[in-house]
Amino acid sequence: MTMSLSRQPGAEDIARAIWLGAARQTFVAREREACCVCGKYRWLTQAHHLVPLTMQYDAGLAVPIQDYAWLCPTHHVAIHLLIANVVAAYERRITPSALQMLGESEPSEIAALFKLVDAFTALYYAAAPGAA
Repeated sequence: MTMSLSRQPGAEDIARAIWLGAARQTFVAREREACCVCGKYRWLTQAHHLVPLTMQYDAGLAVPIQDYAWLCPTHHVAIHLLIANVVAAYERRITPSALQMLGESEPSEIAALFKLVDAFTALYYAAAPGAA
């Protein structure tokens, strides 16, 4: 007998997928730019929503916030890790140790990442119903 650990999507999973799909379809990016953190890789940058779409849905926003910044793949991953740390720290009311995660980043890159986190924090906690 084979057991499957996967589960069937429920109504909430379907609603989330629909909301995220609609948010992505309505997103219109301007011309691609270099990474706003390191200033490199214009050809490779990705549009990063200042408040990630999944967090917007989880916070109950009806209309997505489409503010974004261009990030290279490395800094895109880094900002998502920083955001996760900021949210976790806010919920636990402690200071995040996010600098350890950044490893050997240049101080100017760290400052730029934290500016993005500040923008995220302002948008997320201002727009999310009951988030504060």
